[in-house]
Amino acid sequence: MAFNRRTLMTVLAAAAVASAIAPMAIAQSSQERGRAGKLLEELNLTATQQEQVDAIRAEHREQMASILTDEQRAQLQTARESGQRRRGALQSLDLSEDQKGELKSLRESTRDRVSAVLTDDQREQLEAKRAEWKSRRSSAAF
Repeated sequence: MAFNRRTLMTVLAAAAVASAIAPMAIAQSSQERGRAGKLLEELNLTATQQEQVDAIRAEHREQMASILTDEQRAQLQTARESGQRRRGALQSLDLSEDQKGELKSLRESTRDRVSAVLTDDQREQLEAKRAEWKSRRSSAAF
């Protein structure tokens, strides 16, 4: 279960970082935001839930930006602009062990906070989607 949790947090963190470095990211369609944006759309969030999730994601972006150096933020932006996927772009940064730990903690915290906003049915949908992503990643590795 921790792996599934980490996967979602990675996706959410990647979406958050991309939003932090692109001023118009908040206005992007869910397709342009990646899997996290699509998934949130599929969960049919209420207006209140959407506001809460948006606030959580905005806070996440701010915290993520404070963890990365100016150079890392620039590298991430360049990688994303050249078409590199979010996960790969994040992994290409030369993060210190402290930064990795802080980012992991931030992802887990954000994931927990978003999960707390969801209904039981929405959490079940989320778990099913995570299992699907995990399956795809496992089969793609071979």
